[in-house]
Amino acid sequence: MPQMKNYLYLFVLPVTLGAQPLAALVDEALLHNREVLAAQKKYEAARQKPSQENSLPDPTVSLGYTANGAPYPVAGIGRDVTSNAGIMISQELPFPGKRQLRGEIASKEASAEYEQYLAVRLSVTARLKQAYHELHHANAGITFVHRYQELLQNILRISEVRYSVGRAAQQDVFKAQTQFAIFQTQLLRYEQERDSKQIEIDALLNRPQGGRIVAPEDIALGELPATLEDLLAHARTHAPTLAREQKMVERNDLASALARRNLYPITPSRAATSIRARCRPCGSSAWISSCRRTSAPSRTPRSRRRPSPPPKRATTTRPRTSPSNRRSARHTP
Repeated sequence: MPQMKNYLYLFVLPVTLGAQPLAALVDEALLHNREVLAAQKKYEAARQKPSQENSLPDPTVSLGYTANGAPYPVAGIGRDVTSNAGIMISQELPFPGKRQLRGEIASKEASAEYEQYLAVRLSVTARLKQAYHELHHANAGITFVHRYQELLQNILRISEVRYSVGRAAQQDVFKAQTQFAIFQTQLLRYEQERDSKQIEIDALLNRPQGGRIVAPEDIALGELPATLEDLLAHARTHAPTLAREQKMVERNDLASALARRNLYPITPSRAATSIRARCRPCGSSAWISSCRRTSAPSRTPRSRRRPSPPPKRATTTRPRTSPSNRRSARHTP
């Protein structure tokens, strides 16, 4: 008996989405909004700078050679005295305290970027909530306008019938038609507002254009338990924008302290190793010279330098002669 094979067929049918709650849209916006993602990446980049600013500058490596007898490098090593090759490593050593100040400045900038990230989240959330409630207002307005238009159509139909039998004035018909045109204009305005809010919400959610956001018909009114004074006090202590400005003030204070430290010099430290030739009648191989470490002497700041005294002029003294010696010198043959 042949075995029967069972196959499962899946049919994808279009499903009409229900009302989307505001809390779910806010969570989606905080995860996919471009402004929030850009601010987050900027903060993550700024968080890596303190360790970089607090470290020593990159060392430099220099290579040099002197060739004799051939155009290629290190030609003549082992045969000519002037042929040599060398390598030098240089490392800058900032004045004590400069690296710490640079690291603190970068840390304050990272904290400011974090506060900016929180401010962007609040801004996106506020704009989404405002657009969502305006979308609900537009949908509610469209619903009520349609309801009023149905009533006006009934009134207009009755007015036309009464006018046709001579039991109503013509101005009643004109009034009903004018009121119907006014509601038609309001309907177009509500539809335009609904479409614009749909586009704005799609942009905040980073969705492709053409989607539809379904807001619930009835939204419960929320309560505000705090007073205006409490809200202002909370904003002064927890507002991300004010916190960011405070971080930037602290950063500028550290930058001014670093500017005063920049009067002190940077001491370069170098280590050099060279390979030179050693000439002998029999001809020997090259030898490696010992390492040399040099560091520039520390200098005083420019503001503290004393001017060097002017050079003294050389003076010549002549022997003085008495008057008697002058007379004897004149009469001497």
